[in-house]
Amino acid sequence: MLTGTALMNELVDELNELKLSTMTVTLDDLYHKPGFLEMDNLTLVAELIGPQFQEKVSTTLKNRLTVAYL
Repeated sequence: MLTGTALMNELVDELNELKLSTMTVTLDDLYHKPGFLEMDNLTLVAELIGPQFQEKVSTTLKNRLTVAYL
């Protein structure tokens, strides 16, 4: 079972393989924050997924505006 740095490296590799670069950066940032180990599970998931979701929504909107010539 992986723990600590080895687990983080594995997760970063997996997120990069899935092309979730924003989530990769966010996880790394969260991991290095002093309060990381005290975060509850739902907050951690929300903090991790939020920026990736916002990027996806923004890209989708931008693409639709481009197609509509707006």
